[in-house]
Amino acid sequence: MRTARSPEDHARDGHDHERTAAGKAALTDALPVQRKVSGAAPPVLMMSPAPRAADAFDFGYAGVVQKKDDPAADAKPPEDDSAEALLISFPDFKIDTESPLGEVGGLGHAGVLLINKKGLTRYYEYGRYKTTDGTKGRVRKVSVPNVVIGEDGKATPASLEKVLASISSNSGKKGRIDAAYFQNVNYEVMEAYAQKKLKESNPEYKEYDKKRAPYTLTGNNCATFAEDVVTQDKDVDKPSIWMHSPVNTVSEYQDEGNAKVTYDPAAKAGSRLDIGEFDEADAKVKK
Repeated sequence: MRTARSPEDHARDGHDHERTAAGKAALTDALPVQRKVSGAAPPVLMMSPAPRAADAFDFGYAGVVQKKDDPAADAKPPEDDSAEALLISFPDFKIDTESPLGEVGGLGHAGVLLINKKGLTRYYEYGRYKTTDGTKGRVRKVSVPNVVIGEDGKATPASLEKVLASISSNSGKKGRIDAAYFQNVNYEVMEAYAQKKLKESNPEYKEYDKKRAPYTLTGNNCATFAEDVVTQDKDVDKPSIWMHSPVNTVSEYQDEGNAKVTYDPAAKAGSRLDIGEFDEADAKVKK
């Protein structure tokens, strides 16, 4: 049997409804508000589980991924020291002495071949190549084949021979190659330095520097450039070199423990390439 409600009961219920509505409005006002744009319906508000008590009302928009702080994501990756490099000389290459002597042999020309851990190659050389503004000395990058990386993590002899054949033909007047073979080195720092010198010596790049140091036969030449590239890896042991000719510079680095590599295009097939032994302990800086 229902009991009749007095006017006081109805008044009290009215006040209760007002308080409830006010509470809902306050909670709604505390929620993030996103305006409707271009007639699109606003995103649905959803309540996500709180990871801790303080986040009991952690509201997020449905479909939006919230990025969490992850210090490891900003960590610098470790340097890759599994690359290879060859400091190359062309011993039969005659150079212009810019003197009454004209062209002479025995000094050679130099370049540097970089090989990353996946077999990607880059070949750079510095010399008195023609410039458009009369400046002296320019770095150029010559396209060469990539190599195949073998099970030992190094370029296979067959693929390396193809690269050296290309370099001999395009940069060495089809002559012999004598090289110092650096192993377990940092490709990134060498490539970055070579690119820097390429851009500062070629006017098509915004980094071009007309006031850069000019080419000189004794102090800023093809051999010093190639040496500067490989020694960007500070673990490479740098010998004292009294004469920075290409032939002598390569010989000094071979004596330092880097493998001696020779390529002779005139030799019989199968005997054109010879790779010596690499002495890691001697070739790297002692720590």
